[in-house]
Amino acid sequence: MGKICSVEKRIGFCEKWRASGLTQKVFCEQHGITTKSLSRWLRFEKNRQVKFLRIADVSNNETVEIILPNRIRIKIAAEKSFFVSLIKGLL
Repeated sequence: MGKICSVEKRIGFCEKWRASGLTQKVFCEQHGITTKSLSRWLRFEKNRQVKFLRIADVSNNETVEIILPNRIRIKIAAEKSFFVSLIKGLL
């Protein structure tokens, strides 16, 4: 995988590897990523106080669904300006 993965893809790879039951080497060979990259993503995730979060859906009705690492889902319905302010505040 010669290009940089988005955070969303990195989260997906971390989750898929955990669920796969495969070694990192086998998983990475099957998915075309390096073991060095997967190890780095897992280490980064482990060292953060807050784990990766996934924003699963942004729809036209201005609802966002956030899936936490423990699989808890949070849906928020608000005006678009709220989400813009929230994201700017997190950065």
